[in-house]
Amino acid sequence: MATYVRLQEVEHAIGPTGRFSLRVTSPEVELRAAGGDTVRATIEFTFQADTDADADARLERLRYEVVPRAGAIDIGEPRQGSGGIASIAQLIGIRGGRVDARVVAEIPPGAELSYNGVAGDVSATGFTRSQEYHTVSGDLVLNRAAGRIRVRGVSSDVSLHADDTVDLEINTVSGDIASIAPR
Repeated sequence: MATYVRLQEVEHAIGPTGRFSLRVTSPEVELRAAGGDTVRATIEFTFQADTDADADARLERLRYEVVPRAGAIDIGEPRQGSGGIASIAQLIGIRGGRVDARVVAEIPPGAELSYNGVAGDVSATGFTRSQEYHTVSGDLVLNRAAGRIRVRGVSSDVSLHADDTVDLEINTVSGDIASIAPR
């Protein structure tokens, strides 16, 4: 078997104050504020396969679900099986072997953000509007943040550095919180 890397690219205009939602199990995630009104996301998958054709077929099963709507986009891992068991099986290497993934998304800075993740670290930089982060066993780093920020974590360390006033609510079980904000 050889190691293959495959990409899924997503682009959708949501407007300068639209809504972006991401639901994932294990990838490393980087969310960056970028000018304009369009979300540009790249999901990079790394996995083992026997041939290029096998790798392409596997990518089709791994592709994230993308639901574009007027002024919004939802991106998430495919919902296979019950209760997300298939995603967890992929994470630990059952049914086709382990898959490593990385998500990088450029999003308008004034967009509303919603992130739900398990077992993956996330960083978000430069967002100024309403943001919600729910993470289990993944660390969260927020830089150049502002606006309304809600964080719920379990076994998660949270680090926040705000450039402007924030309306902040952070709760974590078995994790550390560090925050710096002008107000």
